[in-house]
Amino acid sequence: MALRKAKFQYTENLGSVVPGFQPSPEYLGLSRGWSAPGYEYILGIQPDDAWFERAIEPNNNWITDNIYLNQEVLLNKTKKWNAGLSIEPFQDFKLEITWDYSFTENHSEYFKVARPGEGFAHLAARDVGSFNISYYTLGTLFRNDIENLFTEFEDMRKIISQKIGDPNTPHINDGAEFAFGYGKYQRDVLIPAFIASYGDIPIDQVKLNVFDQAPKPNWQLTYNGLSKVPFFKDIFSSVSLSHGYRSTLSVNSYNTDFDFDPSYNSINEVTGDYYSRFEIPDITITEQLSPLIGLNITTRNDMTLRLDMNKSRNLSLSFTDYQLNETKRTDYTAGFGYRLKNVYIAFLQPKKKTKSRTKRDQEDAQTQDKNANDPAAASAEKGNDMEIKFDFSYGDNVSLIHKFDTELDPQASRGNKQIRISPSVEYAISETLSLRFFFDYNKTIPYTSRSYPITNINSGVTIQFALQ
Repeated sequence: MALRKAKFQYTENLGSVVPGFQPSPEYLGLSRGWSAPGYEYILGIQPDDAWFERAIEPNNNWITDNIYLNQEVLLNKTKKWNAGLSIEPFQDFKLEITWDYSFTENHSEYFKVARPGEGFAHLAARDVGSFNISYYTLGTLFRNDIENLFTEFEDMRKIISQKIGDPNTPHINDGAEFAFGYGKYQRDVLIPAFIASYGDIPIDQVKLNVFDQAPKPNWQLTYNGLSKVPFFKDIFSSVSLSHGYRSTLSVNSYNTDFDFDPSYNSINEVTGDYYSRFEIPDITITEQLSPLIGLNITTRNDMTLRLDMNKSRNLSLSFTDYQLNETKRTDYTAGFGYRLKNVYIAFLQPKKKTKSRTKRDQEDAQTQDKNANDPAAASAEKGNDMEIKFDFSYGDNVSLIHKFDTELDPQASRGNKQIRISPSVEYAISETLSLRFFFDYNKTIPYTSRSYPITNINSGVTIQFALQ
């Protein structure tokens, strides 16, 4: 069976605080008569509007009508779920697929009598929370023409605006290309346009509400069976291939916009836009191929080779200054190692004491007999192990600022290119003493003029003596 394991975990945490509650709980949290606050409440179900209407019925009077009640009703909800599949279509080939979802909503309001003679009212209702899901935006990760991609995002705003608004009524400030109330900087326009453009989603399939987005699969792949193939098993002792992709869509925080009008009769006179239901400071997409491809090889003659390529991108759409911050990073890493056995370096070997010719001839004869019976011992006396390593890495990290409705090219706010070359040779003189010759070259080339190129070179000899 290719399917080795499947899992699904769902967690929901609910909490509520209802101030001004008058009945005294006696039995299992219920008042005398088994009525207040109700079976559903003591079983953990959050109170809704129907529960509050029931609580203030004349026969119940569960909540005080004192106008000086100044504590908020708090309703907290956290919902999380994750799923995973472990698939092994053939031996030593493993694929792990995961989905993640997390949503938090904290509701607060005043449920009270505001003035004498008035009835109960829900006052200053406010929702605060966060949203995070696994996502998939690999379709645009390798787009080199990032300016053209941002231009597509700008153009997508017009399509979204016409879709959610009345295309026959032009926008007050932005003209006929945008529908009335849904301009180029309206959140309900920007968010789906952003997701459709960078998620490479057809316009007729994109969700207009960010909280309706469904989790997408992420994965991790490993293959360790190449060394068992007849052609390779005589050469390699181990070969490991790896590949992984992880992406997240996040709304780190949101809160209720008190100017929002559910009937859409209120409009912002400055921008000409409808108020959105939620104020969202920013929305973020983070993705990484870690690694895009990873290869680790060990040969039977103690040679090692490591190759890694990692790629990542972070997109943050800000609704405070209305710009897109993009950070892209690419890393290449290569490593080589080789262990040479029985390397003899004459000037590093300890000198032997001078002995008489007769005694030396007798010891040489004994050594020859010993080596004839034990070839390994003969090999060991020739020298010690020498380990050669060579590491190389190259990193390209740049952060760009994309500004809407301007002909300026994206500006690099920070970033640099890094090159590192690090060869070394380590030689074991004896069981307790070793020498290491090393050379480290590091060069940093910045993208902006606020910093300058830096080159660091370290080289030398390390002597290690182990007290055993």
